[in-house]
Amino acid sequence: LPSRSDGAPERAPGAEVDSSPPPGSALPRPGSAHRRAANVRERKRMLSINSAFDQLRCHVPTFPYEKRLSKIDTLRLAIAYIALLSEILLSG
Repeated sequence: LPSRSDGAPERAPGAEVDSSPPPGSALPRPGSAHRRAANVRERKRMLSINSAFDQLRCHVPTFPYEKRLSKIDTLRLAIAYIALLSEILLSG
């Protein structure tokens, strides 16, 4: 890159400036407390979702020798089970 008169390299118009701290920098990044708080909230959210899936797995009929259902398989089986129960109710 060509240099300006002040010694700084010229950037193309619209080029982004790298604002990340240099590698090995011991200074805490601004906003890192916000990032940690967001990570904690995300962990709690995922624990809540996983707990709900575990509860749903308990109510969906499966064979005892089957391994634990994945989330998508649990949802698909729950949809099919609800549809079956609806048909039973409607057929009398």
